[in-house]
Amino acid sequence: MIKISENFDEKQVFDSYKLSFETLWLTFLLIFINCFIKIWFGPFAEPSVEMGFLISIPITYFAIRSIIKGAYFGKNVKNKTRVFAFLVFTGIVMLISPVIYLAEGGSIIENGLIASPMSLFISAFTLFLIPIAYLIKKVTQKNVENEE
Repeated sequence: MIKISENFDEKQVFDSYKLSFETLWLTFLLIFINCFIKIWFGPFAEPSVEMGFLISIPITYFAIRSIIKGAYFGKNVKNKTRVFAFLVFTGIVMLISPVIYLAEGGSIIENGLIASPMSLFISAFTLFLIPIAYLIKKVTQKNVENEE
């Protein structure tokens, strides 16, 4: 038998490949929809913010679906708390710039486009969703085990 990975079992690898393919198609779909939005209504944000939206959605999809399927962490990862603490800390740091921008009188929409600092807000939102999804999975998994 071919050894695929030391950190992931065969099911995790298969689920990861499957979710990667789904995420690729989701990315293509979002780019296609974005093209039509630009053609019919014009740009909705600056290119950097637009890219943040278009990449954050598939990343969030992949991470949450991987967590649900049990393919996000390898077999050897014991201390998930550090990973989640890092994600939350990074998300908080990423929120500093948009919060300061809004506190100084900036607005979410400028000249009919979503303002640049909001791309960091979208990325931070993605970083917060990953630990939340894991906690939800753990709670539901614990509830199912308690019912049995």
